[in-house]
Amino acid sequence: MKALFSALLVISSASTAVANPAPWWTTMDDPQLETAVNEAMDANLDLVRLRAIERQLSAISLQSASPLLPSVNGNGQAQLAPVESLGFGFIPPGASDPNAPKSYSNGTATLDVRWQVDLFGGNTANLKAALADAEAAGEDRAALAAQIAALVGNAYFDVVTAERRVEVLRTQLTLNEELLEVLELRYERGDARALDVLQQRQSVAAARAQIPTAALSADLAEQRLSVLLGQDPNRPFPTAEGLPTIEAAVSSFDTEAIVSARPELRAESERLQSAKLRRWSAKTSMLPVLSLGARVGWQFIDITEFSDQDFWNTNASVSVPIFNGGRAIGAVRASRAAFDAQQANLDKAILTAKQEVASASAQEMRLIEALAAQEDQYAAAAEAAKTARAQYLEGIAPFIDVQLTISREQQAALSLLQARRDVLGARIALATALGGTWTKDLASN
Repeated sequence: MKALFSALLVISSASTAVANPAPWWTTMDDPQLETAVNEAMDANLDLVRLRAIERQLSAISLQSASPLLPSVNGNGQAQLAPVESLGFGFIPPGASDPNAPKSYSNGTATLDVRWQVDLFGGNTANLKAALADAEAAGEDRAALAAQIAALVGNAYFDVVTAERRVEVLRTQLTLNEELLEVLELRYERGDARALDVLQQRQSVAAARAQIPTAALSADLAEQRLSVLLGQDPNRPFPTAEGLPTIEAAVSSFDTEAIVSARPELRAESERLQSAKLRRWSAKTSMLPVLSLGARVGWQFIDITEFSDQDFWNTNASVSVPIFNGGRAIGAVRASRAAFDAQQANLDKAILTAKQEVASASAQEMRLIEALAAQEDQYAAAAEAAKTARAQYLEGIAPFIDVQLTISREQQAALSLLQARRDVLGARIALATALGGTWTKDLASN
């Protein structure tokens, strides 16, 4: 039993930097865990959906650039009409000639350029706001990726823990079966009671009955992990043979560090910047608009003879908003309210992030203390069981002491395994709450 747990998790109290530049799953010395998270980053369907939304917002930001650039249009037209349609008493030369043309043709070809001068930066603000929205979408995807990584990590460790629990139960079953054989031999020699044999058989049956349930938990955990990886739930993912060794982290942080370390806070900051820019853009809708234009072209007419010429012109116009039924004022007020609401969203998100860091840090610290106590309890239970077996074989202790101490040792072993799994879960929660520079890599991928 001790050899089994010596390969499991050992946790120290060393501290790590808050803004870890490396993803937490790469620091646990578990290649299978790294493979699982990396597969989820590529194949998780929720991330696939957010990538599509991010591409959509990038396209929208491209559309927002169009008002800053001149529009260029090429136009051409030609027509054929009867000469009489010219009207106004126009009689073309030679009209009295019966062979004179009865129709004429004309046409134009032009290149038109139009540009609205961004005098007060309203269109520029709209473009920057759209780019900020696209950046926020990238950070949203990074935030989801960080959450997916946490879900995958917990599911992965659930699989490892469930498999180790099955192994522990099978080891316990073997020990109970061996003890039953010893007890039956002693009974045949008259050195043990029939009741002791029956009680040990019941212990063996109880140990055997726990294995199918534990195996089912392992199967379900494997299925959950496969779905997170975007795979068929019937395809098991290979895992490590034991839980990894990690280091506990301390949480010393400030507000600025939190905002830069967590992608969801960076997303809210980008949205706040977008709201600020749109607020200014709404204000510029109440200011004059200057537009410049130019045209260059060629035209022709053919009645009795073909004539053509080139032409060009330039123009400028100014539009001053005077009354639009309160539309501009309403837009300004709405943009101000949107900015205030987004500021409140960011402030709340920062407070929530600080609370999550404090909570995860406290949880990890207390669970590490509980793990240390659980290790002491298991060590004491194992020593008591060993002593009880030795004394029973020497004939100086009743078998009930052996059963009681073995039962406590076996329960302590399972509790120790769960305590180690709980600390790992707290470590993932703390790493996710702290974020780190690695989350920026998620946003850029």
